Amino acid sequence: MSLAEFGDEDSAFLSTFQNVFDVRKVGRNLVRSDGRHTGGGYRSGRLYGGHTAAQIHLAFRCLHPNFVIHTLRVNFVAPGNVKDALDYEFTEIPGGEFQIANVTQNKKRIASAKIRFGLSNELLDQSPYFMPQVNSPLSYPTFYNSIKQLQNENVAQTLENLMNKKLFEMRPVDVEQVIFTKHSWEPMRIWCSLNPMYKESISPRDGISVVVLLSDYMVIHPARSRYVQFGRSREFGDAASLNHTVWFHVVEDIDPDGWFLYESSCTRISNTRPLIEARIFDQRGRCLISTVQEAYINAKI
Repeated sequence: MSLAEFGDEDSAFLSTFQNVFDVRKVGRNLVRSDGRHTGGGYRSGRLYGGHTAAQIHLAFRCLHPNFVIHTLRVNFVAPGNVKDALDYEFTEIPGGEFQIANVTQNKKRIASAKIRFGLSNELLDQSPYFMPQVNSPLSYPTFYNSIKQLQNENVAQTLENLMNKKLFEMRPVDVEQVIFTKHSWEPMRIWCSLNPMYKESISPRDGISVVVLLSDYMVIHPARSRYVQFGRSREFGDAASLNHTVWFHVVEDIDPDGWFLYESSCTRISNTRPLIEARIFDQRGRCLISTVQEAYINAKI
């Protein structure tokens, strides 16, 4: 379906989604992406970290199509906005398979990344993570139906904000764990897939970039569950990513419109900074990427 076949609101979401994959080379080591960009779940006007990470990956591939990224370590320096162009400038580190990427917006650096790259057959394809035993995605309820059961209005609003982004359809494996009516030290597991309207569109997209886009989508949620579990919800008002590390295990033969199992856990929080570990599997049971993120929590005012 073309953009003209969607309603005004959906057309705006679709246009933003298309912009994720619309990067162009404007210099020898420089790639640019024009707005509008994807906003975050806590503040819609603040650039979503997964958008930045996915575009760093796309920008690198735009400049170096014969190589793939093995490890991506993104440091978020300052908040970006969703309107203005993003510039991705890459600097080679002599004598090694490393590059530094600097992301700027309005001449201000908002993120930097260290990239280790190489050939696809050199990836850490033997991941230490194995897909857990879960049922098929469509056997679980949608996130929308889960939110309707939630009593905590503040948490419900955050989840509704994520839903309103219309980026991914989500189906929790354990609804009670996700809406915080049950506390468990088991990893949080959610089946995720692109919103159906993106699948119906002619938007260009590739599987591994969709996976990177997803990698930051629900990453704060298990940290928030710990605050609720220990009766400290009032200390959780806002959240932001400080750094996000991605290890790539599989980058080829990934269906961008498929279902992905997002598994995440948080067992360490210190000085308002949670450390969240996550894995993303496809329906074939392959661990595509594993991630570690350090985030920052602001208390409610």
